[in-house]
Amino acid sequence: MILKKGTVLDNRYVIIDKIGAGGMAIVYKAQCKRLNRIVAIKVLREELLEDENFVEKFKAEAQQVASLVHPNIVNIYDVGQDGDTHYIAMEYIEGRTLKEIIQKVDQIEEKVALTIVYSIISALLSAHKNDIIHRDLKSKNIMINEDGIVKVADFGIAKATSSSTISMTTNAIGSVHYFSPEQAKGEAIDVRSDIYSLGIIMYEMFTKTLPFDGENPVNVALKHVTETVPKPSLINKTINPAVERIIIKATRREKENRYQTVLELEKEVETFLEINKKRSISDNEIFKKLTPVAPVEEPKQTDLEYISNEMAKKTNRERKMSYSRDEERSAENDTKLIVSAIITSLMIIGILLFGMLKYMNYMNEKIVTRIPNLIGIEYITAKENEKALGITLNLIGEEFNEDHEKGIIIDQD
Repeated sequence: MILKKGTVLDNRYVIIDKIGAGGMAIVYKAQCKRLNRIVAIKVLREELLEDENFVEKFKAEAQQVASLVHPNIVNIYDVGQDGDTHYIAMEYIEGRTLKEIIQKVDQIEEKVALTIVYSIISALLSAHKNDIIHRDLKSKNIMINEDGIVKVADFGIAKATSSSTISMTTNAIGSVHYFSPEQAKGEAIDVRSDIYSLGIIMYEMFTKTLPFDGENPVNVALKHVTETVPKPSLINKTINPAVERIIIKATRREKENRYQTVLELEKEVETFLEINKKRSISDNEIFKKLTPVAPVEEPKQTDLEYISNEMAKKTNRERKMSYSRDEERSAENDTKLIVSAIITSLMIIGILLFGMLKYMNYMNEKIVTRIPNLIGIEYITAKENEKALGITLNLIGEEFNEDHEKGIIIDQD
């Protein structure tokens, strides 16, 4: 049943307009008469009311999630019932969904995308600490308000980690395009299912598409179970290898091979962004590039240049400029010497030409225009890209380093 404009729930919430619908509920914009504020009302669909156990579970979970207070989570104000209408009153967000932003922006700039991911991770950390799994994480459930603050919505349909999961049925909650393999198979789920779904969101942010599609939800679910998420670089040739590595690990089919906790994922993203953990992400000016939605114009960079430390890059550029000036001055001096030598003696010409050729060959063989900083990058990934970088990598040895995982470059020369 669709609620009409002007309908009053519990003599408190006046329906203003319908703003969305999902597989489990319909969402309305409403006015709270008691507190005189705008709220979002999520009303459970009629076809689900026949299952009394589901309704009770829905109410219990919504009340549990109402205890979550976090700047990156949409607040739940009230859980109620008016006749046969079961509803949740929650914070109303003026803004856009991440799905809308992905569709409208040519390409979300790398730092912006990862800062959004960092905020989502922060919300999940809070939920997981309270034994709550989102289980319906998708770009449509990520809101970015007019102040650029990321808000994760629909925790109201999450499931407590101590509860058993639902099986894959026509009433399965959430979008199958973001389902983890264990969700698709109807197996027990845990925090790693949310990590998989977040990995799919990252894939979507960097490729503007989803890894799996099919004629119907069942076909898509089967692909999650039987196929490996393709490398994002097959679509986005400019994706940073380090970012791709995070996405691939988060979306492993076997949950034992993914990040085991959101905290692990947070540390890797945090290291990549090189930001202070205590800093308020919501205050980051980088979000302003998404409001209003418009293509983000950033200077193009190569993948590995971005990973390099900014100060190191600046120093390298200054050294290269200095070297170029020295080389130009050296060339001018050599020219003068050659001219002088020609005038002085024809015999010296052969000697000078031979010397210059040897010098040029040496320069061509030994001097590399740009040597990127590969520290912190997976050796296999860097090796795969050495041709594109115009360099040759030689592994000189391996040693234990407590700050890096196995296979990561810790030093270069």
